[in-house]
Amino acid sequence: MQTSTPTKTVVKESPQTAKPKPSNSKEETVVVKEKKTVSVNSIEQEFKKQHTRASDILWSKDSILNEDTNNPTSYKVVYLEDGKKGVITYNSEGKIIEEKHQILTDQLSQTVYNSIKKTYPDYKIVDVYTYKHITKEGTYYVITEKSSNVSNDQVILYVKEDGTFVQ
Repeated sequence: MQTSTPTKTVVKESPQTAKPKPSNSKEETVVVKEKKTVSVNSIEQEFKKQHTRASDILWSKDSILNEDTNNPTSYKVVYLEDGKKGVITYNSEGKIIEEKHQILTDQLSQTVYNSIKKTYPDYKIVDVYTYKHITKEGTYYVITEKSSNVSNDQVILYVKEDGTFVQ
């Protein structure tokens, strides 16, 4: 699934003159980028444009630490689209920082499936999502559960298409 970043992200650039260097060097101009928070309504409107078939939409405000350490606020939307669950997390500027879309287990490549079964032979795959993150694009988010009736242990895995696990 191809997604695009919401168009409501605003970055203003304003030139500022740095302290001049000694007379034998050139004066430099420093460009400072100012980040601007967008409204929740803007993020919701952009989501609705991109996910016209979404239903059962639930928004929440998270206080997870994202790439902007000065502003840890993010917005999460959980929804159904074509009968499958989706989860998208936006930062306060409207930029997508994490995205999960549910898929069927049989949509995993044989390489990914075999890697999980080899490493976790006593676990069954419960749920699978395609997963994009600002630092982990192109992976799968896989929820596994211990097969025995005695234990209900779950392990969440991030797996690349080549079968390697991501931390």
